[in-house]
Amino acid sequence: MRLNHDLARSVQAGVDPLGKDGAMPADRAELSSLQSSLSQLVERVIGLAEAAQRDRDEKVAGDLFAVERSLVSARRRLERMLGER
Repeated sequence: MRLNHDLARSVQAGVDPLGKDGAMPADRAELSSLQSSLSQLVERVIGLAEAAQRDRDEKVAGDLFAVERSLVSARRRLERMLGER
């Protein structure tokens, strides 16, 4: 997962990961794939959280909704990186 660490360091250092001309390296396809995977995970987590809520397991439901918020945040960050708004 070196890509994740390199991108994180670039963002933290204030370096534009897209480069000066806005062109994303070949990693664009990988980032887009990660974005799609996150979307699928969000839907799965929501399903589990709603089921826990129906079962009145508020602790589990609350934890799962917190996970969902984190995944949505990660997906949005990738969307910004990819220029999809």
